[in-house]
Amino acid sequence: MGRRRKNNTEIEFLYHRKFLPDMLKEVLDEQEMNGVEDLILLMLKEGYDPEKFFELPQYVADLDCLTLDDLAIEKGSYAAYLHHRLQEFENDNFSTMPSGLLLGKECSELYIRIRLNNAPVLIWRELFVPSNLSLELLALILMKAMGWQNVHPHQFRQGDTLFKNTNDLRKAQRIPTLGKRPAMFDTNKIAVGNLLKEKGDRMKFEYDFDNMWIHDVWLKEIREYTPKNHFKVELVRGRGACPPEGSGGVWGYTDLIETSRKPRKRQNDKARLAQVGMDKNFSPYVFDLGMARSIVSNYWSYIEEEIDERS
Repeated sequence: MGRRRKNNTEIEFLYHRKFLPDMLKEVLDEQEMNGVEDLILLMLKEGYDPEKFFELPQYVADLDCLTLDDLAIEKGSYAAYLHHRLQEFENDNFSTMPSGLLLGKECSELYIRIRLNNAPVLIWRELFVPSNLSLELLALILMKAMGWQNVHPHQFRQGDTLFKNTNDLRKAQRIPTLGKRPAMFDTNKIAVGNLLKEKGDRMKFEYDFDNMWIHDVWLKEIREYTPKNHFKVELVRGRGACPPEGSGGVWGYTDLIETSRKPRKRQNDKARLAQVGMDKNFSPYVFDLGMARSIVSNYWSYIEEEIDERS
């Protein structure tokens, strides 16, 4: 699916909007988005109301008639347009494909739990995953299950050993160090089962090194596959909403929750909450298991297609 070329007027518009949050600018830079429709879609994904920032129909109506797949969308029909662009955005996220998917054919089913450490409310997920998943593929699945957008670096840690994706590993190995460099391995070349071997084994998953969201991941159960218990990735339980991206780590998120509970809020408090998408409809306790399961399931279906193509 082709994307129309963005013009300088759109780029200037994006970077000179008076009320455009810095967090959105950073994500636009990281994902190389430079068009109004990209900004609209990103706002929807991050929980913002685009119409509070600019006149949505006016800008979308200025676009020429678009053909997405086999659907022609007339000028001004921005609801249908956004719906299909949202699907395209999901597919773009799916395009993050690790070089390592399944490592070896022999595997067991692992029942794991991931929990966000020191969070102001309980935030955890439980999943079934094959033991021969690469750590990098597990990282992408865990982010889908938790609700992270994969817009920041991530790594696993077990003891003093770090596990990073290929690009981050190369960067880390080039950084000078005065002391002993920790052992580091490529997440595309290590299977989950190499770290989680026995019930109770643990490792840490770290996301966004500036805000440092640290998760405990541990193995609750190992099962052998049977004809009825087939090879799969499945999210089965969870609790607590994922903190919004850009909410400032555990302590910043805690402060935002406390601010949201104030019966009377100052204007700058309202602006802070709106910036990260914590409006009056947001609850840190609410976790939509059905939606999260669908996201993980759709992503795994996409991965299975890639596995079939590579085999």
